[in-house]
Amino acid sequence: MKTRIAMFGMAVFLLSGCGTIKEALNVESEEVSFARVPTQRWERSVDTFFESYMTIRYDLKRKTYKFLMRESLGYTGFIADETFMPTLRSSIKKYFEWREKAISDSVTLTKNIISFESPIGYWSIGDNWYTSGPYVISLEFASQTTEKHALVMKQSEMGDLFNSYLTHKPDMIYFDYAAATVLDSVLSIEYFNKWEQDYQKQKEINASFK
Repeated sequence: MKTRIAMFGMAVFLLSGCGTIKEALNVESEEVSFARVPTQRWERSVDTFFESYMTIRYDLKRKTYKFLMRESLGYTGFIADETFMPTLRSSIKKYFEWREKAISDSVTLTKNIISFESPIGYWSIGDNWYTSGPYVISLEFASQTTEKHALVMKQSEMGDLFNSYLTHKPDMIYFDYAAATVLDSVLSIEYFNKWEQDYQKQKEINASFK
């Protein structure tokens, strides 16, 4: 299994061993809605911010998370397994640490927190879905003023596995402090444990009605 642990702001961290996720995708799926996080997206073609959201889905059998970012014509997204989640959580914590320091020091900066490679990505245009091979996702700290600092998700160009002429460049996704707080909360172990308990309880209730 290939893995490279990256220092913050430096090398690329492989989201997981490519085999781990690809093996998981061969397992029967039980994917359900997990959480939704408000975001803003930067659309380059019109140089404008738009209100948007990130949908997170969890697969109870494959033990994977699917992150889907809403765009103007569809979605872009990637899959992460559970072994990657501690790294993602710590990266979000780093944003909060840097935000506190930037406000305290009354400074602005733009700096990469972490970059990671997803072995599989997705995007859609309308009802048509496309599957991408490996591509890089970065989380960046970006100041707008000395008091306002965002967590930004950047994704490299995606290419369709089955048609080399099909490519897609995802929009940049911005989490302001409030949105980053929601993201941090829904990715916590406490949130997951409560969500799983509630989901299994409801599943049992549904099964009792025959």
